[in-house]
Amino acid sequence: MMPATQPQAPSQPEPPTLDREAYEQYLPLVRRVALRTAQSLPPNTTYDDILRAGWSGLVDALRRRGDASHEEFEPFAGYKVRLAVLEFLKTQDPKSRQMRTASARITEAISALSARMGRVPEENEVAGEIGLDLAGYHTLLERISEAGWVRLELTAEANGMRSHDSVTENEVIQMTEVKELSGRVEGIIRALPSQYQIVLGLYYEEQCAHEEIAEVLGVSQSRACQIHAQAVHLVRGQLYSGGRA
Repeated sequence: MMPATQPQAPSQPEPPTLDREAYEQYLPLVRRVALRTAQSLPPNTTYDDILRAGWSGLVDALRRRGDASHEEFEPFAGYKVRLAVLEFLKTQDPKSRQMRTASARITEAISALSARMGRVPEENEVAGEIGLDLAGYHTLLERISEAGWVRLELTAEANGMRSHDSVTENEVIQMTEVKELSGRVEGIIRALPSQYQIVLGLYYEEQCAHEEIAEVLGVSQSRACQIHAQAVHLVRGQLYSGGRA
């Protein structure tokens, strides 16, 4: 979990070919997204490292901005910052890569179950699909969350879709893809059981921590973390299967 006191920001990288005013405008977004993305850190990794990685993502986003408006650009910039931080963390922590693999396995299981049953699967059904009992599945969900792999990305390989992780440097990322996928995600969330909708709304819209979500739901913080992780994987699984449920 993040420490109670946040670190001082390190010196900022210079973007010599970019609009300095735009760069300064989005630096608060870098701090907010980067620190939220990296809720736990591998050994010998500091928050200064995380922020530097996030700033590199912002520079990349600004170079691709074109004539996009602030409303179009801000979610894209947030995505690029998160992606840069995650790529950095993957190079630092082998356990994080293991948890990403486990997360992808859950996503695939949910997709397969959804296609077979024609509905959103229950936790115990997902657990059985991947060969775990319910307690073991809950433990795995928490470990995946602690490793930083529980978040909704607008594009991700775990969703079974063409990922922006894999685009070449010469390709231009089209922001319309982000808009279209965002609409699909919203539709999937609306079809989830109400408890998952509440958790996702509190976490992503209200920016509540798991402790606050636990208070709203009347459950333990650990259980709130599990429900959030399950909700995210349910969304990914529906995206992977093309939204069939």
